[in-house]
Amino acid sequence: MVEILKQPQYEPMAAEKQIAVIFAATNGYVDEYDVRMLMEYERQYLSHLESSYPDVLTEIREKKIISADLESKMKKILDEFKAIFNPPSVSLI
Repeated sequence: MVEILKQPQYEPMAAEKQIAVIFAATNGYVDEYDVRMLMEYERQYLSHLESSYPDVLTEIREKKIISADLESKMKKILDEFKAIFNPPSVSLI
């Protein structure tokens, strides 16, 4: 969880993006990945949301709540993203 919360200095992330990433982490969608892959996961996931589902980020920003419908939609998006995530090759040495 600590790794997913890290942000580059002087590059704050919008709250709705932080919430989307934290949602993925707290619901187990990043558990299977090595901690060194999480920055890339976050980058690709947010890019996917921005390009394919900008309404999700808008809803989080405007309503400031994750309704049951939005939660269901976010889980479907995360399941979809799992199939297209291209993790970097990481040497474990």
